[in-house]
Amino acid sequence: MRFLWRFALVVVALMAGSALLAACGGGGSGKELTLDEYFQQLQDIKENYDARGAALDEKSMDPAEGEEVAAFQEYFAKGQVIFADTLNDVKNLNPPAEAKDAHDEFVAALEGGQTALEDFSDQVADVESLSELMATIAELETKGFDAAFEAIDNACAKLQAIADENNIDVDLDCQA
Repeated sequence: MRFLWRFALVVVALMAGSALLAACGGGGSGKELTLDEYFQQLQDIKENYDARGAALDEKSMDPAEGEEVAAFQEYFAKGQVIFADTLNDVKNLNPPAEAKDAHDEFVAALEGGQTALEDFSDQVADVESLSELMATIAELETKGFDAAFEAIDNACAKLQAIADENNIDVDLDCQA
C-alpha cells in the first residue's frame, strides 16, 4: 500500500513540475510580458500548484483498509483538476519574444501530459481491486506516460535555461 501512495506522490510531483512549467504556455491574453514579468508569473503559478498539490497530499495519505482503490481514484481525479487549472493559467500568459518558442513547446508538452493523465484516469476509473490498480500503474511506461512527462521536463529545462541566461532568479524545478 505504501508503494501505491508513493507512486501517487510521484505522479503529483510530475504533474506539479509540469504544470508549473506550463505557465510558459502560449496564446496568452493581454499585453506581452517582459521576460522578468513572465518568469515571475510562471514562478507564482508553480508555487500555487505546489501548494495545492501539498494540500491534496495531506488529505489523502492514509486511506482506510479496503478503500485504497477508491481513495487513489479520488486523489488522482483531484490532481488532474489541479493540473488542468495550472495549464490554463500558463496558457493565459503572454510570453515575450525571447521565450515564445520555448513557451509554445512547453504548452504543447503540457497538453500531451494532460492527454496522458486523462487516458490513465480512464483506465483507473474501471479498476475494482488493488491488484488491478497495481497492474494499471505498472503499464504506464508502455502507454507513453513517461514519454509525455519527459517532454514536459525537457521543455521546462529550455525555459529554465532562458531564465538563467538572462540572470532571472527562478527555479522551475525541472526534472530534466
